[in-house]
Amino acid sequence: MPLIPMSPQKQLALRVSQRRKILGLTQAGLAKLAGTSQTGIARLEAGHGNPTISLIQRVCTALDLTLTLYIRPELDTLNRT
Repeated sequence: MPLIPMSPQKQLALRVSQRRKILGLTQAGLAKLAGTSQTGIARLEAGHGNPTISLIQRVCTALDLTLTLYIRPELDTLNRT
C-alpha cells in the first residue's frame, strides 16, 4: 500500500499539536500566548480552515519554533520549455 503524503495543513496541525503537548500547554494556553482563540487553535490542530501566515508565525513563536517558507516551482514546470 503506497504512502499518501500529508497535506501542508495536516503537517502543520500535527507539528503544532505535538509541540504544544511537549511543552505542556493546553489549547487555551497556546491561544493566549499566540493572541488568538482556543477555537482557532483547535481548528488549526484539526487541519481545518486556512490560517494566515501571521497566525502561523504567532503560534510558532509561542511554541519556540521557527517558521520557514519554501516557495519554489513545481518540478513539472522546471522541465517545460
